[in-house]
Amino acid sequence: PAAYINHDCRPSCKFEPVSGDRVRVKVMQDISPGDEVTCYYGGGFFGEGNCECECLTCERLQNGAFSSQRSPTEGTYGLRRTMKRAMRRRRGGLLSHTANDRT
Repeated sequence: PAAYINHDCRPSCKFEPVSGDRVRVKVMQDISPGDEVTCYYGGGFFGEGNCECECLTCERLQNGAFSSQRSPTEGTYGLRRTMKRAMRRRRGGLLSHTANDRT
């Protein structure tokens, strides 16, 4: 179900309204087996300008919560520290991830 699609600033799909309170998921790029299906939640979902975003794209590009321009004491939101995040395997120079990595 669409309720389990995580956010990424470079999503693989998007939500499109169908009718009433129904939406469909439209794929915007090829998704390989094992890839996470992601959607963009909006520019202010994770703070102003998504400054607290922890998606994989922001992690790779050092944006959002990973930005070096953020002060270490800025805000009260802390980065999630999970064993799965620390144990991600590298594939082709980029972080490998699946839907199970986002817990």
